Amino acid sequence: RGATAVLEDDLLPAPDLVAYFEYGRAVMQRDPKVKVVSAWNDNGFNLRPGLRCAVQRGEHFMSLGWLITRAVFDHLLATPRLWPADRFALEPGPHGGSGEGDGEGKSEAVLSIKGGWEQ
Repeated sequence: RGATAVLEDDLLPAPDLVAYFEYGRAVMQRDPKVKVVSAWNDNGFNLRPGLRCAVQRGEHFMSLGWLITRAVFDHLLATPRLWPADRFALEPGPHGGSGEGDGEGKSEAVLSIKGGWEQ
């Protein structure tokens, strides 16, 4: 409830996608800096369901598959200068990240898969 997953037609989801989104949604509820949970991973396709992997915070919006909450959606609709949306977390200022560092002190973040499933 209160969240929507968007999957583009060319994304081949892993068998544990729903479990990953549930994990990410719990992170979003605990940390308001996380605005989106991304399901896109350049390096991975899990051939063994249930194999865990690491996740990371980032500033780039990877758009093939993602989860957003209603609260974040409402915030985005109310934000002036919204577009281009994929730059939202990159711009410095009250609604964006600082553009430097490793995630510490950034005002917004994307939770995404780090590396391949086997790492």
